[in-house]
Amino acid sequence: MLAGVLASSNATAFGLLGNEVSVGMAAPAPTGLSVKFWTSRETAIDVFAEWSASNKFLETHADYLTHNFEQFELEGATMPMYFGFGARIRSSETSSTHIGFRIPIGVSYLWNTAPLDLFAEIAPRSNIIPKTSFAVDVMIGVRYRLIP
Repeated sequence: MLAGVLASSNATAFGLLGNEVSVGMAAPAPTGLSVKFWTSRETAIDVFAEWSASNKFLETHADYLTHNFEQFELEGATMPMYFGFGARIRSSETSSTHIGFRIPIGVSYLWNTAPLDLFAEIAPRSNIIPKTSFAVDVMIGVRYRLIP
């Protein structure tokens, strides 16, 4: 019984105390691996990688995120909105390397009783090297929360 109580308290507290990690996938554009490192109750670093063996490119980005847990009140879950700023790099064998920045805005749905994090994000981005260009990333994904 004690193990059940401790497990449920860890699941309920996850995402609220910091120092947790979530690992998962996101799609449709870009599509790849997402890892989120919670650094405190309100802040996290999100690292993402997309690669294509057929098109021979690798795209990565890292964002610093701030979460607002006060927007939505839900029973059985926590749903913070977040925003941030990050850097991105896209490297390809067929074209020059692109370096730029992103401004992600999104929402996460964190179950209190299951170690899952559903998220949706939109991120305007700009390449600044080798030339200036603008686009928008749209991602929907799921991560498995590793409870310490």
